[in-house]
Amino acid sequence: MKAATKIGFLLILLSRVSFLAAQEGKNMLPVSNKLLLNPSFAGWDKNTTVQTGDYFMSESKENLNHVFYLTYDTYSEKLKGGVGYYFYQGLHGNVNTNETGFGFTYSKTLPTGAGRNFIPSFTINYKLATKQWFVQTMEPLSPPGKELLRYNIILPRAGILWDLPGRQIGLSAAYSIHVEIADGGEPSPANSPEIIFYYSQLIDGNQNGLISKPYEMTPEVVILYSGEIFLTRALLQVSDITHNYGFYIQNNFSSNLHGIGGIYGWNFSRFRLNLSAGSAYNFDTEKPAFFGEISLAMMLPYIHFDKKNPWSTPKKLF
Repeated sequence: MKAATKIGFLLILLSRVSFLAAQEGKNMLPVSNKLLLNPSFAGWDKNTTVQTGDYFMSESKENLNHVFYLTYDTYSEKLKGGVGYYFYQGLHGNVNTNETGFGFTYSKTLPTGAGRNFIPSFTINYKLATKQWFVQTMEPLSPPGKELLRYNIILPRAGILWDLPGRQIGLSAAYSIHVEIADGGEPSPANSPEIIFYYSQLIDGNQNGLISKPYEMTPEVVILYSGEIFLTRALLQVSDITHNYGFYIQNNFSSNLHGIGGIYGWNFSRFRLNLSAGSAYNFDTEKPAFFGEISLAMMLPYIHFDKKNPWSTPKKLF
């Protein structure tokens, strides 16, 4: 009951936050949600996670993009695998276009021995692109066109993750399919593939050979490539019992936009709150850019319960 109460409280909070936000752009990779980088993290280690975040990037005074996400993932006993659910709401500031959508993921853990696991996954996303609501109301003749409904987006994604002792290596690929609704105006973005490479390593802070872990250090590398974008991010994050600290370098080589950012967060009970902010410089336009994210997550560990033998010792996860 306590877990259900916490989930209900968080969902109410998220429903209030969702009016602030925005769009899942290819050049905007959330810092604090691994599930959006690779769907194979759905139900990872049989945990349940509810997470929301608002990521923004301002490349100029006239161009402010956001990405809002709400994700829920857990392990399904019936499906014998991880499942994930997504909600997106967003804005392409440069073309006055909103996107709203949802998605579903299924992942399957395949043990390969010696503490190693191979995790394939598949995701299907659907989004509806509309003209920005404020522009449609106040300036109906402004781009991208007169009609409110612009185009549909179907976005299938496949992922694989090698979960090794002390490290994780992942690769995901997606292909967006745009189906036009409106006639005339700005055309929808071209259909294009997208590939994301992910690597992370866990460094435990053991003291004097003891089991205690005063901190965990996690170096992480993310590389995104699509037809029009080549983006990299190198992140170093340190977590102790109460706080998270991080520093990352992010480069968008396609836009010649290069910057640095930092993370500061709090860990309390089953909740984690992270704030990140950074700045970049566009060497083509010779103008600065700013980006940041706020992320709130609730994590519930897997609890094995055998109805036939409720006093039995929990089984190993894998």
